[in-house]
Amino acid sequence: MKRALVAWVLLLLAAWCLWLWQLDASDLTFDEAATYFVAHRPVLEIVPYLRSAIREHPPLYYLLIRAWMVVAGTGEFSLRLFSVGMGMVALVLTGWAARTTRTELGAGRGVLPALFLAAMPGVAYYVRDARMYSMCIAWAALSCGLFLRDWVSGDGWPRRSAIVLLTGVHFLSLFTHYYLLLPMLIQPLLLLLLRRWRPLALWCAAHGLPAVAGLAWLLLAPGLQATTQGIWSDFFSLTLPTRFQFLRLLGKLVFSPVLQVPYKLLYQVLALAGAGLLLALWRRRVVGVWLALAAAIPLMLAYQLPQPPVERYVLFLTLPLALAWGALATAPLRLPWRWVGRVTVLLLALGTAYPLARGGLLDAVSYVRSRYGEVVETVAAYARPGDGVLFYGPWQHIQFIYYEPGDFPPVTMLPRYAPPRLDPGEAEQVLAALMAYHARLWVLPAAVDSVDPAHFAAGWLDAHAHAVWRGDGFTLYMPPLADDAPGRSPELTFGDALRLERVAHELEPLHAGDPLRVTLFWRPLRSLESGVELTLELVDPSGYVWRREVTRPASLAQEEPGTPVVDYAGLMVPPGAPPGTYTLRLSLVDLGSGAALLPGEGASGDLFTLTVAADAPAEGGYRLPNAGAATFCAPDGTACVELAGVESGGVRFQQGYPVLMALHWRADAPLPDLQIRLEMLHRAWLPGLEGTPIVSWTLPLAPTFPSSGWPA
Repeated sequence: MKRALVAWVLLLLAAWCLWLWQLDASDLTFDEAATYFVAHRPVLEIVPYLRSAIREHPPLYYLLIRAWMVVAGTGEFSLRLFSVGMGMVALVLTGWAARTTRTELGAGRGVLPALFLAAMPGVAYYVRDARMYSMCIAWAALSCGLFLRDWVSGDGWPRRSAIVLLTGVHFLSLFTHYYLLLPMLIQPLLLLLLRRWRPLALWCAAHGLPAVAGLAWLLLAPGLQATTQGIWSDFFSLTLPTRFQFLRLLGKLVFSPVLQVPYKLLYQVLALAGAGLLLALWRRRVVGVWLALAAAIPLMLAYQLPQPPVERYVLFLTLPLALAWGALATAPLRLPWRWVGRVTVLLLALGTAYPLARGGLLDAVSYVRSRYGEVVETVAAYARPGDGVLFYGPWQHIQFIYYEPGDFPPVTMLPRYAPPRLDPGEAEQVLAALMAYHARLWVLPAAVDSVDPAHFAAGWLDAHAHAVWRGDGFTLYMPPLADDAPGRSPELTFGDALRLERVAHELEPLHAGDPLRVTLFWRPLRSLESGVELTLELVDPSGYVWRREVTRPASLAQEEPGTPVVDYAGLMVPPGAPPGTYTLRLSLVDLGSGAALLPGEGASGDLFTLTVAADAPAEGGYRLPNAGAATFCAPDGTACVELAGVESGGVRFQQGYPVLMALHWRADAPLPDLQIRLEMLHRAWLPGLEGTPIVSWTLPLAPTFPSSGWPA
């Protein structure tokens, strides 16, 4: 008893710490933002909204999270904390359900099945999601335990309390997620196979109330009617998944949707589960048959629905998998030597749980699911008067409502409603009007393939406007240069493929933070079916590259040799770029061969020089992301330098590759030449502890523009 209690405490503590680790490091995904979008409204408006919404879920979770938001707040951490709490409940209920089987599964008070459930990367991923999926596991475990405890022991009538409890759990399950109906249907099927006629009749009679409530909700909810349209014709057409579909779904279910499925490990996991299922059939036939039905029937039924199943909707399948692994791991307890059995159980448990966790548990927990809030913050920081924003793709206004910063450019949606798909004729009119009205247009794509699979809008913008900044999750476009824009004729020939006849560009001088539009007039010399990759670089006199933009102009791959082609390109002069002269450098790569297209002998890819002025831009500058990050002062206080802003080049980096960032500095008085020290620390597990240094660098601060020369 004491050993089991210690094991439970350690398991729950480990799961709690792991699932809470950096819980708010990622922005809300669309689905998570939809949780806030639905639940933040007044309580009496939640149910009417869900009645009319298409592809939405039942109201119970939203009503519960609405009450939670009142108590805990609406931050990313708070919204996800509710799901983590439900995940902890699911672990306890899984152990309790194992104990109700009256087999070795309940040894150690059911801690082993709960351990296997906690070790699955897929469970860890969805438990940290601000959605109802962890609650679905909890309902499935509670239903399983009540059913195996009270309904299958004999052909007698179940107790009144058993009827009330199971029916109530199923009522709440049905109004949490519609897919929870699938594991419910296993129970009358099992009673039928076991010929438990009285429990079967009573089960069907007792579930008349949830069935009537579900049908009433269907009749009163036009959104649900639209979602389930055609379900009956599809349901009886018997659609069987292919072997690849079946294995991929199970792989994503066990190892999370953000990881590549390790199929070799998946085969081992399924083999262990199959062995546990056979042992359960041998030891207690009722439990074994239930495990077999629970693992197979819901999955087969899910493929009969109009929409192919996705792993998060059938997350309850992790419960029979965990119970099957538990049946295998506890089998050695029947060995005649008690200590040998316990040691073997421990080795089997670790041998199953460790590969599961090693298969991606930390990756699933640390994966950054969304950076939408950062995108909105970046656009708000760099927006100027006269800018506009285009939401390219459906539904992202739900995320925007959560992250809306206040002072934001006007927003246009394309298409305005979805579905149906984008109409190219209508889209072209909207895009042309936006480019004519706004000085700069920020384009934020989301779910583009669902409404514009041909990417017509993106292609139109690339062909008719300058993409001066392609960020992670946004692109900044500007209208074409005026006809009288300054130009040059470099007459550069790149290999045997392209001749650059003319270049037009912005009026000078430019300022730090300004866009640089460049129009390139090409003449293809041969067919370029695979296209080219074009790179523009802004280089200072010392050779330091301050900005780089890479594009793949579709027009160069479409035109016949000899036909003039106009390509609209550009980049941003980075904020903080020191005043002086810069060179714009052009390089090309043939995507077909991968070879660089070099300019003629004795020529370089330098197009022209430009001047960056020292004074501030006339329209009032920009707001840096993460402004006022820190201020560093000399010990005597005579000189200070402010870290005025920080731009991260990402949050996940591969070993052996650079960690990118941009640091913006500001000095209010003359400075000496300074050095900067950067350290990479392994983050401490507990707050308040210092991180472990991994590597550090000491280098001059802004070596191409030393701090002693900075203007105040």
